[in-house]
Amino acid sequence: MACLHALWRPTYLKGKRPVTGTAPLPTLFLPAERAPEEVVRAQAELFRNSPLMTEMLDGAPDLLLVLNHCRQIVFANQQVVELTGVGERSELYGQRPGEALGCIYATEHRGGCGTAEACRTCGAAHAIRSGLAGSEATEDCRLLRGPRRDPLDLRAWARPLSLNGEAFTVFSLVDTGDEQRRQALERVFFHDLLNTAGALRGLVEELAETDGQGAHELAMVHQLADELIDEIQAQRTLSAAERGELVPELATVDLANLLTRLVGRYQRLSLGRQRQLQLDLADDLPPLTTDTTLVRRIAANLLKNALEASRPGDTVTVAARAVDDGVEVWVHNPQVMPRAVQLQVFRRSFSTKGPGRGLGTYGVRLLGERYLRGRVGFASDDGHGTTFRVWLPRVLTA
Repeated sequence: MACLHALWRPTYLKGKRPVTGTAPLPTLFLPAERAPEEVVRAQAELFRNSPLMTEMLDGAPDLLLVLNHCRQIVFANQQVVELTGVGERSELYGQRPGEALGCIYATEHRGGCGTAEACRTCGAAHAIRSGLAGSEATEDCRLLRGPRRDPLDLRAWARPLSLNGEAFTVFSLVDTGDEQRRQALERVFFHDLLNTAGALRGLVEELAETDGQGAHELAMVHQLADELIDEIQAQRTLSAAERGELVPELATVDLANLLTRLVGRYQRLSLGRQRQLQLDLADDLPPLTTDTTLVRRIAANLLKNALEASRPGDTVTVAARAVDDGVEVWVHNPQVMPRAVQLQVFRRSFSTKGPGRGLGTYGVRLLGERYLRGRVGFASDDGHGTTFRVWLPRVLTA
């Protein structure tokens, strides 16, 4: 059912109540025309007469609307009814999403929701347009609702739906306000914490230059400051990777030098001093074109996990060789993981070290496979111990 033009008496919003007009409605973005009331009622009846579909849509925890080809609501689930405060869901029929949810731009232009200039930047409007065009879409948007109503940070999904030969769009909205606030606080936290840790390291360096006494203690404090900065940067990298915001920075990587320095660093830590650290590097290791920081982070996670999983006196081996137009790095320790642990090893937040710790191997797979286009795997069995392997391409491409 196509949207109808002025000769069909299209409706538009003035304030909160739809009124009719006879002149064509201008628009600054999406079409302004609407289907006549009798068509909207008939479309809404399709859903009202399908109790199973109504029950399924009402059972969804998110805000969920069904829109006709003119972006008008022909079904609203119970979550939308409760948010908007209407007595019956039928009061929403014929309106567009921004009008029902109180968007300030829905009354800015005669055509209503989707027709104002600000709608060009609305993620929800773009998602709906894609859904009406026959493709799924996901967009973020911020819905402003006036001076006495809190804005809504929303993630919008739109998916085409065909019912009785008519084309509709299932449009759902999830409140991401808590997520947005958490991410903003997280960025500030990392920034401020890194500044503090950096200042601590700088102060220790100044003291070491001016006071020869307590050199050993200062060296320990310096080492702890370095570890603190490394842990903060690791968490910041992982957070950015999970949000899809991480962009690899390509450089030429001397893997042999990187692994040698890493092993030397862990040999100085208390955990490393209680184990035997062995480095086994092939002579023909090629240089890599990849992200140095992410490679170092992956190798450090594997080495730290191996040290923590091993026992005092065990030998932990870090090795690398050229394989299949790339390089394989592996870290081995002689202990064997229980089968129940092996089945969960790459799950986020799973850890044998207690709640909230399981980001090591999860982070290795996330960074290694998604961002460095590599392969990550492991083997753990009696007589051979546990070996984690990461293959990385010689040249990282987009």
